[in-house]
Formats: sequence, structure tokens, C-alpha cells
Amino acid sequence: TVCAFNEAFCTKNASETGIDYQYRWDFETGISFNYDTCYTFDADGDYTVRLNVTDQQGCINNAESQIAVNEIPNPAFSINPFSGCHPLNATFENTTNEGEFPIKSWEWDFAGYATSDLESPSSLSFPDPGLFVIKLSALNSAGCLNTTENNFLVRETPTAEFTFTEEVCVNEIANFNYIGTGTNLAEYEWYFEKANSEFDNGQGPQFNSWDKGGEYEVILKVEENQCADSLTETIIINDLPVIELTSDAIGDSVCELNTITFTALPDSFVEYKFMNFGNLYQDSTINSFSIDTLLSPNEISVVATDSNNCSSTASSKLEITVIEQPYTTIFSSDDNDTICDGDELTINANGSYDSYVFYDEFLPIQNSNSSNFISSNIEPDNSIYAIATYLGCEGPPSNRINTVVKTPLEKPQLNCGESTTTSVTWIWETIDDAL
Repeated sequence: TVCAFNEAFCTKNASETGIDYQYRWDFETGISFNYDTCYTFDADGDYTVRLNVTDQQGCINNAESQIAVNEIPNPAFSINPFSGCHPLNATFENTTNEGEFPIKSWEWDFAGYATSDLESPSSLSFPDPGLFVIKLSALNSAGCLNTTENNFLVRETPTAEFTFTEEVCVNEIANFNYIGTGTNLAEYEWYFEKANSEFDNGQGPQFNSWDKGGEYEVILKVEENQCADSLTETIIINDLPVIELTSDAIGDSVCELNTITFTALPDSFVEYKFMNFGNLYQDSTINSFSIDTLLSPNEISVVATDSNNCSSTASSKLEITVIEQPYTTIFSSDDNDTICDGDELTINANGSYDSYVFYDEFLPIQNSNSSNFISSNIEPDNSIYAIATYLGCEGPPSNRINTVVKTPLEKPQLNCGESTTTSVTWIWETIDDAL
């Protein structure tokens, strides 16, 4: 006995051999003229194999033998799904119809991923893309073996992967860089929840920003070869710090060369930049800034940076009026800066300011809105100067005038003199320093 299709029947010729002997094998479904041969039957059944031998004289003799050709199994199976995207989980159903001889054993070959001797194995996952050949072999009780093959296609699934900065500030540009396996032929769909631009296409890189703080979803869907993947990430948008700027100036004005201090609130941020007309004056962790050289015009603002490295917009601007110092010069009515004790002295201060204080050394001797100082009680050792005040700002001391106060000479003592009928001669005592 042999199996149909895949098992050959090989002859064993024991006939005589001679010159010009001819041999003819008849297998009912085919013939051969070889001395010995192997023959495969295409169908099961009972066959008569005949051998005819003809010698050189044309004499013929024959022999025959019966042979049983057994049916081979016809394994069959289905794959669900028969193709798909990786990683793909597939189930295999054995649909073999048993013939005359029962099936004794099964053997599955899943393209090198696994094998099984079960009639219908459970599902199997294919993690990689490719074209796979799945084989099912069946052995029946007649000892006949047959194998069936089916192709199984697993298409490559592009991965939806991207990198991005997980935290950015309001209105700061965020970058999204695709790092997946999709090619330029893939379709890319981006969704940026509540962003300034919510939808976009293309591999990227993508750029976007948000005008409000919060946590938002970023979704990427990639499709290629009828296979798709998606990824959802969360981006944190940090609010910008809100800053308020104040100063210790009264009425938004300050006297020239006086110190003014600007304070930014709150004091919990990590960096403060104080600026005048956008020019940086101070960059530090201190939330206050003091200056005694401020000039008009000016426009002071501050930008704060918080622990998330987010910088505020510039604060409201403060414009401070810087009042110039009132400078005054004094001059005396006495050109020689010398008077006699008890004489009246007038000292004038120039300028048109709100008030003047006249000093003799450290002693104020007049405080009024008059720019003139008049006195007949000038001390001998004097040093007079004036300080002017304008719009509440006190100027520097003026020049000093030191007036010499002389003590009057003693009254001369007249003594009796000599006289004649025509003249009188007066005699008085000599007084020092008299002219």
C-alpha cells in the first residue's frame, strides 16, 4: 500500500535481462519503459500494476500485482482575521473534513512563532509585521501525511510618538517633534485642546501656544497602510505672574537727588527686572529698587519671573515727576562786607521760590517767603547763607557771606584849651584808630 499524491510506489523488477529486451510498466494511470521505476498515484483506490517483457525475438511475457493506494488527509483551516495591523491577535479554525481514514495527529507551524499539536489551538499574537506562511499537517490512520499552507499578512502599524516640553507658559511657543515609525506617506492628525490653533496636519514639527493656563490634551493620530495608532499626552500651561508696582513717592513726585524706592508685589517671585523706558536698571531676586539719580521724564516698570520660569508682562508704568532743586545765591547790600555794629544789613537771595531760610552758621535767623533778610543785629562772627524751598523740595545751601562788624570808636573827651581875643584852641584826648 502507498498513499496517494505524496508517496511513490517503487517497482522491484526480477525479470531476466537480455540484449534488446523491452520493459513496459502499466500503472493504469500511467506507463513507464524503465527496467525499474517509481510512480505516484494521483488518486486513492485499488490498482493493478502490470509488467510486460519483450525479448529480441518479439516474445512477450507479463506479470501483474494488486496495489492499494490509500486516501491522504486533506487538512484545511481558516484565519481570522486573514490580515491586519501589528501587533495582531489571530484565531485559527481547523476546517478539515476527515475522509475514509480518521486523523491520528495534527501539527501546526505558525511561521516560527509557535507550534501546536492541538486540533484547534487558541489564538496567537503576532508582534511583528510581515508575510507569514501558516502550515497545518495531518496524519491519518493509514499512515498518510499531508500539509496545507496559507499566507497570513501582518501590516506594519506606524507608532504615534512625539516629544514635547511638558510645561510652558501662557503664549509661549511649544514644540512637538514626531519620533514614531510613520513615513512621509502617512497621514498625521494633530489635536491641541483649546490652543490658539486646535487642529493641524503633517508630520511636523508642530508649533502651538495657549492664551490661558491649565492642563490640556494633545492627541496625535497616525495612519499608514490602513493601520493607525494614536497617542494622547497632557501639556501644562502655566499662568503668567501678575505684578504690581508701587513707589514711596508722595503724589508721584520726588525731589531731585532724593532717594525713591520702587516695590514690586508680591515678593514671592524668583526674579525682578526694573526698567526705565524699557532699559534695564536692576535685575535681581530683590523685589525693590532704590535710586537717587532719577530724572524727568521717566517711565518705570517691572517684569517678574516665577518658579516656573514664566515672566509677567510689564507692570503698569509709573511716571515720577522729579522736581529740580532750587539753587539760590545771596548778595549783601554792603559792597565791602563791612558794617558798624548796629548798622542795618540787607542780604538778598535770587530766584522766585516758595520760601527761604537764612542761617547764621547752624542757627536759623529767618524763615519766610521773603527772599530778603534785613537786620541791624548782626553778630561779629557771622557766616550767613540761605536755603530755598520750592514745591516742598529744599535746595542746597547758597554761598556764604561773612560780614565784618566793627565796634564804634569811643567818644572823644574835650578838654579846656587856650583862647585869645581872636581864637580858641580845643584840646581832646587821643583815641586809637581814629582818623
